[in-house]
Amino acid sequence: MASKGLTPTIDPATKYRRTPSSTASAYNIQLSRSAKIEIEEKGSFFSIDSDEKETYRSKLRIFRGRLSDESFWKGAYKPIPLIAYPAVLFSTIVYGSYFTWLLTISVLSATAFSSPPYNLGPAQIGLTNLPLLGVALIGSPLSGWMADAIVKYMARKNNGVFEPEFRLTLMLIATPLATAGFLGFGMSVQNGAPLPWPILFMSLHSLSVPFASQASLTYVIDCHPKDANQAFVTINFTKAVFTFLATTYANGWFAQVGPRGVFDAITLLNLGICSLTIPAYVYGKRFRGIVSNQLLLSKKDIFVNAFMCRSHVVGSVRASPARCALLFWNFAASLKASSPGEAGPISSVLLDIAIRHNSRLDEDNNKYPLSLLRCL
Repeated sequence: MASKGLTPTIDPATKYRRTPSSTASAYNIQLSRSAKIEIEEKGSFFSIDSDEKETYRSKLRIFRGRLSDESFWKGAYKPIPLIAYPAVLFSTIVYGSYFTWLLTISVLSATAFSSPPYNLGPAQIGLTNLPLLGVALIGSPLSGWMADAIVKYMARKNNGVFEPEFRLTLMLIATPLATAGFLGFGMSVQNGAPLPWPILFMSLHSLSVPFASQASLTYVIDCHPKDANQAFVTINFTKAVFTFLATTYANGWFAQVGPRGVFDAITLLNLGICSLTIPAYVYGKRFRGIVSNQLLLSKKDIFVNAFMCRSHVVGSVRASPARCALLFWNFAASLKASSPGEAGPISSVLLDIAIRHNSRLDEDNNKYPLSLLRCL
C-alpha cells in the first residue's frame, strides 16, 4: 500500500545538490548575489555561480581550473574495486570480448586476403572493409532503438516495473550473429571460397557488435548510474588489455592452426562468454541486492545514529522528532545510488517531516519515519 504523501520522482544524470544556501532559501532567508550552487554529474561535484551567466567566449576557454573538490587519487582509485560488481564484471567481459573479436577478425582478414587464393593488395584489402561500414551505419541506430523499444515493451508486460536485466535481451540477437560470422568466416577462408562469402560473414559479426555493446553498457548504466563513469574506465581498460593480447598473438596462432582452428576456438569461447547472460538475467536482481546491502553496511554510522534516535532516548533525553527525520533523510539520501527510485521520494518526505514538525510528534506520527525506512 502506498503511503499518503509519497510521489514518484525521477533521478536524472545531472541533479541539484542541496547546499546550506539552498536550505536557507526554503526558510525565506535572503541570500547574496554571489551564492554558489553545487552540481552533481554522476557522482562528481562541481560549483558554479548562480548569479552570472557565462559568456560564449568564456565557454570556449580550454582551461577552467579545478572544478571539483574531490580528491584526485580517490577518483583514480575508484574504478578498481568496481570490477567486483557483478554487472560491471559481466559488461567488462562481454564488451571487451566483442570488441576484441572485431579487431581480431580485421587483423586476420588482412593476413588471409593477402595470401592465396585471394592475393589482394593493401588497397584492395582496405576496400573489403566498406561493407562493414555500411553494416555499422545500419546496426548502430537499430540496436539503439531496439534497446529502448524492447525494454519499454517488457516493462509494460511486467506491470509497469522496469528491470535493468531487460537490456540483456539484445544478446539474443548478438550471439547467433557472432556465431554464424565466426564459423562462416573460418570455413570460407579455409576452403578458399569466393571473396564475397568471407566478407558476408565478416559483416554478420560486425552487425552483432552494436547489439552486444548496447546490452552490456546500458546494463551497467541502469544498475549503477552513479558509478557509470568509473565503471566505463574499468571496462575500457580491460578492453585495451584484451586487444593488446589479440594483436600480439593472433597472427602467430593463425599461422599455426589455420583459419578454421582459430575461428572454431573463438566461436566456442564466445559462446561461453555469451552464456554468462543467463545467470546475469536470472540472478541479476539478487546480485544487485548484494551490492546494495554492502553499500548499506558501508553507511552503518548514519544508520546507527538514526536507529538510536528512533529509540527515543539519547543520553537519557528524548530525541527531537525533527532530528530523527533529518537523520533518516540523510540516511535515505546516501542510498540514492543503490535505490534511486525509492530513496529519492522517501528522503524528500522525511525532510518535509523535519521542516513541518520541528517541535514534537505524537506516537503514531513518530513511527512514520521508521515505516518509510523499511520501504528501502
